[in-house]
This record gives sequence, C-alpha cells and structure tokens, in this order.
Amino acid sequence: MSDTSAPAVQQLTQLSQLPISGAELERRRAENAELIELARPHLEWLSAAHQEFAHLVALVDRDGAVLFSLARHLDATRTPRVPGMGAPVQLPNGETIGAIKLHVATDGESASRLLVIAHTAFAITQELKLRARIQARAA
Repeated sequence: MSDTSAPAVQQLTQLSQLPISGAELERRRAENAELIELARPHLEWLSAAHQEFAHLVALVDRDGAVLFSLARHLDATRTPRVPGMGAPVQLPNGETIGAIKLHVATDGESASRLLVIAHTAFAITQELKLRARIQARAA
C-alpha cells in the first residue's frame, strides 16, 4: 500500500519546502529506520480508518522530509490542495523526532480526526519509550 512515488506524495514532499536528493532521503530513512518500523502499523491503521476518503498519511522527520507514506485514491492533479493536520512524535527524552501527517479530501477537518492523529502519534511515542526501556535493561 506504500506508494512513495505517487504524484500526491510528491506534492506533499514539495509542500514541505525541503529540497533533498534521493541519496539524502535514503540516508534519512536509514537514520530513522526504527521510527519507521514502529510507526508503520499505526500509519496503516490510520489509512484504513480513512479508507472511504481520498487521503494521504505520512510520517515525516523533524525537518519535514517524508520518510513513509500511504495514499489512497488521491490524485494531485485533480485535488491540488488537500487539507491536512498533524501531530508530533517524540523520543523518550521529549525531543521531537518527527510527525504524523494526515491529508484527507473532504469538505472539512474535524476535531475528532485531530484527536485520532494525536493519539496515533502518542502511541508511536509510547512504543519508542518502551523500546528504549527494554534496550536499557538489556545493556
């Protein structure tokens, strides 16, 4: 379901105003491999929860570079500006490592949708904290 080459994903990347090369993007993805691994099932759930709408779910790094994304029925040529919202994902020390973004082609955004995005980011943050505790015990 991941489609990082789709026009809608390219449009989101352009909106981030972060011109990076393919090599730099791959470096960032490698650097954030653990975050991507932990976030992926949550992003898949978030995408499935919005399957009735054209949408884009993305995980971005702290600079806004798209690390992972899922798009469904989103055509950037027919939907030039899709409203979006997001929530930060934090490391166990409280530092923001990235964010979850959701762009949905509907008539408007809702507080309940923002709550779902915030909870998704919170769940990923909790998994990062749990993994850090497990790694600390093993050391």
